[in-house]
Amino acid sequence: MQKFLLTGCMLFATASAFAQKSYELPVTPIGETRVVSNDKNVDELMQQVVSNLPVEKQQKLGKFAPKDNPANFQPAVDSYGMQVQTADQRTTAPPQPTAFERMTQQMKSKFKPVQKYNLRAGENVTLPAAKFIMNSVKTNFREVEVRTSDPNVAIKVEGSYLYFTTQNDAPFGLIIHEKGVPETQVNLSVWPLNVLATMVEVNVRLDRKTRTKVASLHRDLEQDKLAQEARIRDKENELLIASDPKVSASPYEARINDLFSQVGGNATPKGFDLVMNVPTSAKYPCRFEAKSVTKQRLVSSRRIIDIVLVTNPHKRKVVLREEQCWIDDDVIATGILNKATLKPGEKTEVYVMRDRLYFERLQQRRQRPSLLN
Repeated sequence: MQKFLLTGCMLFATASAFAQKSYELPVTPIGETRVVSNDKNVDELMQQVVSNLPVEKQQKLGKFAPKDNPANFQPAVDSYGMQVQTADQRTTAPPQPTAFERMTQQMKSKFKPVQKYNLRAGENVTLPAAKFIMNSVKTNFREVEVRTSDPNVAIKVEGSYLYFTTQNDAPFGLIIHEKGVPETQVNLSVWPLNVLATMVEVNVRLDRKTRTKVASLHRDLEQDKLAQEARIRDKENELLIASDPKVSASPYEARINDLFSQVGGNATPKGFDLVMNVPTSAKYPCRFEAKSVTKQRLVSSRRIIDIVLVTNPHKRKVVLREEQCWIDDDVIATGILNKATLKPGEKTEVYVMRDRLYFERLQQRRQRPSLLN
């Protein structure tokens, strides 16, 4: 009986405790509610609200977000909900050099104060050169001819040398060739730089056919030059003879011209004898700057023609004038063979015609004494 009573008491106590724990409800008095703030949950909520707005509204709201807090920058989305990148979020790529800048840098590394190029006709080469300073180009052409794409470039040509100066940054072309033979041309693309002046040597290799053409051209030019000089000499002789102050009558002038023509043609005129022994008093009839001496004489009954050899020993040109032989009173006419201008080392003949009887007539002339002396 006692055992039964103990068991019943324990069951009652257990049931009482279970009933008390199962049916106890939490009760909070009104007015005492506490709100616990969670910053993380608030940021997620705000982000969700902003992301549902249109893109224009999102960009306007972004201006009011503090810039010192990266968490305040909310990603912008488009109308389809895809995230887009704003102007502030874009990163600027480093600037890439232009083609002109890359080429300028390459020319700077290529520049040398002395440059040499071996080219074939028709080839092209790009060479760096100085700006604002005169540059020189030496060619293997006898007489170089040049064309340029920039009319503002100052160019001077002297024989086989070419000088140019530019004040522009833009590159330009120089097409050079042998004068009269455009088949020999090459193109020099000049790239101006802020460097010192450069000395360029350009050698153009030609094939056999072109070399033959160049040689033939120069031979023709040399012949034309000699022919031109001969025409000038002939004209000078005509002018010199026409300017003779002692010749006034036409028959008299024609006779003297005929005599001088025969003497200039190495002939002995009729009625004249050739004398090789010239008196010392007649060896220097002219006062030229060049060396002159009488080597031969043609003597007739009334006339004497002195044949004077004139040589230019100087290193400069010497101009001969007929009046420089009008020293003695018996001179009638003078003439210069071929040329009146002698280059260094050149020679020519000068003819001096004299009146053989002049001094004899002076002695036979009967003169009265002057009342004024």
